[in-house]
Amino acid sequence: MTGTESAHSDQPPRAARAILRCLLADADRAFLLDDLDEEFVLLVAHEGIRAARRRYWTQTLRSIPSLVAHRIHRPPTSPSFSAGTMRSSIVTDLRHAARAALRAPLTSLTVILTLGLGLGVTTAIFSVVNAVMLRPLPYADAASLVRVYELVPAWSPLPGQVAAADYEAYGASPAFDKIGAYGSASAAYSDDRGAVALPALRVTPSWLDVLGVRPAAGRFFTDADIATGAAPTIVISHRLWQGLLGGDPRVVGRTITINARRNTIIGVLPANFRAVTSDPDVLVPLDYRPMLLDVNEAHKYHWMEAVARLKPCVSLDQARSALTVVATRMTAQFPESNTGHYGVITPLRDAMVGNAARPLWISFGAAVFVLLIACANVANVMLARTMSHRKELAVRSALGATRSRLASLMVAEGTVLSVIGGALGVTLALFGTRPVLAVLSPPEIPIREIHVDLVTLAFGAVLSVLIGVVAGALPALFGSDTRVSEALAKQPRGSHRGMTSRLRASFVSVQLALAMVLLVGAGLMIRTLARLGDTNLGFDPGQLLTFSVALPSEKYQNDTLMNAFFDALRDRLSALPGARGAAVASNLPMQNNSTASLVVAGRPDLTLPSVGYLPVSREYFRTLRIAVTAGREFNDMDRATGPKIVVVNERLAKQLWPGGGALGQRIVLGPDPTAAPLTIVGVVGDVRQNGPAAPAPPIAYPLMRQDVWGTGCAMIRASGDVAPLIDAARRVVKELDPALPIQTLAPMTDVVQTSIAAQRFSMLLLAAFGGIAIVLATIGVYGVIAYTVTMRVHEFGVRLALGAQRRDVLRLVLVNGMRPVGAGVIVGAIAAAGVTRFVSAMLYEVDPIDPPTFVAVGAMLVLVAGVASYVPARAAARTDPLASLREQ
Repeated sequence: MTGTESAHSDQPPRAARAILRCLLADADRAFLLDDLDEEFVLLVAHEGIRAARRRYWTQTLRSIPSLVAHRIHRPPTSPSFSAGTMRSSIVTDLRHAARAALRAPLTSLTVILTLGLGLGVTTAIFSVVNAVMLRPLPYADAASLVRVYELVPAWSPLPGQVAAADYEAYGASPAFDKIGAYGSASAAYSDDRGAVALPALRVTPSWLDVLGVRPAAGRFFTDADIATGAAPTIVISHRLWQGLLGGDPRVVGRTITINARRNTIIGVLPANFRAVTSDPDVLVPLDYRPMLLDVNEAHKYHWMEAVARLKPCVSLDQARSALTVVATRMTAQFPESNTGHYGVITPLRDAMVGNAARPLWISFGAAVFVLLIACANVANVMLARTMSHRKELAVRSALGATRSRLASLMVAEGTVLSVIGGALGVTLALFGTRPVLAVLSPPEIPIREIHVDLVTLAFGAVLSVLIGVVAGALPALFGSDTRVSEALAKQPRGSHRGMTSRLRASFVSVQLALAMVLLVGAGLMIRTLARLGDTNLGFDPGQLLTFSVALPSEKYQNDTLMNAFFDALRDRLSALPGARGAAVASNLPMQNNSTASLVVAGRPDLTLPSVGYLPVSREYFRTLRIAVTAGREFNDMDRATGPKIVVVNERLAKQLWPGGGALGQRIVLGPDPTAAPLTIVGVVGDVRQNGPAAPAPPIAYPLMRQDVWGTGCAMIRASGDVAPLIDAARRVVKELDPALPIQTLAPMTDVVQTSIAAQRFSMLLLAAFGGIAIVLATIGVYGVIAYTVTMRVHEFGVRLALGAQRRDVLRLVLVNGMRPVGAGVIVGAIAAAGVTRFVSAMLYEVDPIDPPTFVAVGAMLVLVAGVASYVPARAAARTDPLASLREQ
C-alpha cells in the first residue's frame, strides 16, 4: 500500500461524512464534524481503523432520523457567519483544549504551576502597588490636596515640619482654600481591665474639613472644642469603636478615660479613613494659638504637619509661587528666625507614599521579570508540545481543518492552561500577600489596607487571558502550518525545524538575561546589607531592651513629677535581676531626634543652625556603651536645680572647636537666645542617630533632669538574653503607674533592623524572585537541551556509528547548549548595568556596577546552566547507534 493510500485509509468513511455534511445545518456542521473527526483519530490510535470506522458509521446512522426531522421543520439558515457559530466554535475549542490538557497531565501541570507562580508573584505585588499608589485616596477631591512643608537647607536637604507662625501665614495664601494641621500625640486608654496605648494625633478643628472627611457618627471638632474652659473631647476611629468599645450604638456622648482624664466622644471616623502619615485611633483637638504669643516658639519650633486644599483652578506651580511670596515676606518681617526658610508643597498622594515608592516599584519590576521568565518557559513547553503533536495536526489538516482552525485550537489550549494558572496565582496572592508583608515589609507600607480587590482580580484575569493567547499563538505560527506528507511520512526524527530550535534557544537566552538582572539586583542589596551590618553605629545594640512611655500632662503637670517618675523607673530597671544597667532618654538611637539651633555663649560668630537635641539620663552612655572621649558623663550628683550642663559628640566638638578645647565651653540651645547657657562637661563618640546609612549628625545631650519631656524611652542592658526582662519591665511600669501603658517594647536590634527595613524588603524580594528565576531558567535550559537531544538522536547514532567518540557527542551537545546561555548572561549583564541605576539610591557603599557581584552572578548562572545541560548531554553520549538506526 502506498503512503497516499495509507493516509486515505486513516480517514473517516467518506460516505458517512458526506451524509452528515448534507444533513447538518450550516451553523453546526463545522464543529460537529470536527468533534467526530477528533474522536475518529483517537480511536484509530487506540483501537484500530476497523473499530473507528464502525463507531463513525454507528453515530451517523443513529443521527439520521433526528437530522432529517430537523431539516423538515426548520428552514435552511444563511451560510453567513453568526454569533451562534462563533459561540459554538469557542465552546468546541475549549472542550478540545480541556481534553488535550488531560491527555498530557504532566506537561499541563508544569505549565499551570509555572504560570501560577509567575502570575501569583505579579498579582501580589500589584495588589500592594494598587493599595499604596493607585487606589483613590478616601478624601473628597483628593487631587486638590497638598502637603505643606518648610525647607531649611541649612538644617536638612529634606523638607520638614512648619512653625506655628509660618502655618498662619501660609494659611492666608490666596492659593489655598483651606488649611489644617496635626501633630503627634499619645493616648493611654484605661478601664477596669487595665491600660493600653492607642495611636493618637492632635489635629486642628479644620484638619478633617480640609480632607473632606465626613463622620460615620456624631460630629468633628469645632473652634468651641479648643476654647478656654472647654470640656475634653475626642474623635475615635471606626476600628476602636467596633473593637475595644464593642460597637456601642450610643458611643457618641460616651465618656472614656484617656491620659488619666475623662473625655467625651463626639464623633467616629469612617471605616475607610486613612490618616496622612499614621493610622490613629484617637484624635484630640489642637490649639496652637497660645504659641503665637511667644515670638521664639511661634517662629523657631517646627513641629506642625500641614495639609491644604488648593482653590479651584489653582495649579501646583501657582501655589508654589504664592508660597514663595509668603516666605519672602516672612523673611523680611522676621529675619532672625525666617532667613533661609522656604515654603514647599507636594501632592498629598506623593507625601503619603513617601519612601515606599522606590522599593515598591523595584519589587513590581522584579515581579514582572519573574512573569516574563515564566512566560518564556511556558512558550518553550507549548512549542515543544506542538511540534511533538505535528502528526495529529497533519491528520486534522488532511481531514479538512484549515490553518486558522488549527491555530484557534492551539490558542484555546494555551488560554485554558493560562486561566487555570492565573486562578492559582490569584489564590496565592489572596492568601499569601498580607502574611508575607507582615514579616518583610517596611513600616511605610500600610498592611491593613492591602487586599486583593476587584481591580487586582481584573488585573490578574486580563493578564492570564493575554498570556494564554500569546502562549498559544506562538506555537500556532509553526504548528498550524503543517505539511501533511511531511508529517505523516516516516521521516527521520532529526529533521526538526531549525527556526523552531533557534526560537527555543532564544527563549533560554531571554530567561537567563532576566535572571541575571534580578540576581545582580539581589546581590547588590545583599552587599549593601552586609556593609550596613558592618557599620560602626557608635553604640552596642546587642542585649539591649527598649520601650517608651508617655506621661499624661493631666497627671504629670510639672517637671518635678516627671523627673520623679523617670528617676524611679531608671533605678528600678537597673535593679532587675539580669540587668546590668538602665537609662532613659527622650528618644532612641536609629530614630530621628529633635533638632535645635546652637550658639556659643559670647561668640555669636560660632553657631550651628541645626544640631541633634537629645536629653538623656545618667548612665545613658555607659548603658549604650558609647565611648566617653573627653571629660565625663552625667552622674547622680547632677541635679535638676544645679548648673546647666551638656555632653556633646565628637562631630559637634570638631565643627566648633577643630583644635580641641570643647570642655568648659558654654552653649545656648533652642530658639530663645536669652536662655541660660549650658556648660559642656563631656565629649562622647559619634552615634549614627538617623540610621546606619546616614552619617552621624552633631548632637548635644542635655541632662534629662534639667530638660525633661513627657515622653521617655527606657533602655535596659541585659547580662544575657533580653526576653526574661520583658515581663519584668512591664511589672515595674505597672507598679509605678497602673494607668500607664508601655509602648513599642522591642530589642534594640529590632529597632536597628527597622531603620534598614526598605533595603531588607527589596533584598529579600529580589533574592526570592532571583531564586525563582534560577529554577525556571534551569528548567528551561534542561527542556531545550533534552528536546534537542530527542530530535537529534538519529544524528547522534549515525555519528557514533561512523566512529565518533562519546565524549565528542557530549562536547557537541554541551557547546550547542551553552551558546544561548552565554548570550543570555552577556545580554543580562548589559541590561543589569542599565537597570541597577534605579536601585542606586538604596545602596550603601556599593557601586551600582559592582564587578564582584556581576562576575559572581554570571558564574553562578553558567554553572547552574552547565549542570542542567550536562544531564541530557550525557544521555546523548550514551545513545546506542544500532537501536537509534533500527528505530528510524
